[in-house]
Amino acid sequence: MTTVEGYHLRPSATVLRLREDFPDFLIFELRNERCLPSFVATCTRNGDGRPELIVRGCAEQLRQALETLGGDQA
Repeated sequence: MTTVEGYHLRPSATVLRLREDFPDFLIFELRNERCLPSFVATCTRNGDGRPELIVRGCAEQLRQALETLGGDQA
């Protein structure tokens, strides 16, 4: 059997805060080839027609979008 090491990822403090504030969403920060960030969220409970994927250019824009969707805030 061959074992392949994956990437070891540590979320930023910003992402950890968003995850704490919006526990019903999986939230990630991705960076493109120029190291520009995108903040991405997907709902873990999507039975009510809410968007499946939300992408914004900064954490504050993502927070606003999740608040508009009525995400469960802690």
